[in-house]
Formats: sequence, structure tokens, C-alpha cells
Amino acid sequence: MTFVGQCAIIMFDVTARVTYKNVPNWHRDLVRVCENIPIVLCGNKVDIKDRKVKAKAIVFHRKKNLQVSPITLKQGFSGSSRVMRDSGLCKQTHSL
Repeated sequence: MTFVGQCAIIMFDVTARVTYKNVPNWHRDLVRVCENIPIVLCGNKVDIKDRKVKAKAIVFHRKKNLQVSPITLKQGFSGSSRVMRDSGLCKQTHSL
């Protein structure tokens, strides 16, 4: 089986530490099958006040030179729609 990717988003949940702990494994697996693609690391659910993964603890992106973007999928929360546009992964985004 062959995998071809032009970009990737690795997403973790800031309310569940185990998801951030898995980011290095997901990154390793991804670059193993899709070398040299742009990757953005996204921390989801940033609108939740009881975060388990604090912003200062998010450092993996520095080791791998990844862009990091805090997002939420909560409707009406400002800032989350800019991830794809600002990441450089896509030339143009469309609203759903």
C-alpha cells in the first residue's frame, strides 16, 4: 500500500494529556510514510477552561520545526477558522 500526502494536521485535545503524549508517535508514523510534507500541530478545545495540557507545556513543535495552532471546533469561537489559511497548507479555504 502506498500513501501520498501533500500536507498533514496532527491534532491533540488540550483536555486530555494522553493525546499530546502521543503526538511524537503520530509525527514519527506520518513522516515515515509521507516525507517532506508541511505539518501543522493543532491543540483542540482551547475554549475549555479546565485544560490538562497548558500552553507552556506544548513544545514538541519546536523540536520538529512545526507550526502550532490553538483551535476549537466550537461554533462562534473566534480564531479557529484561520488554521488552514494561516498554516500555508492550503492556498484557499472555503466556508462550510
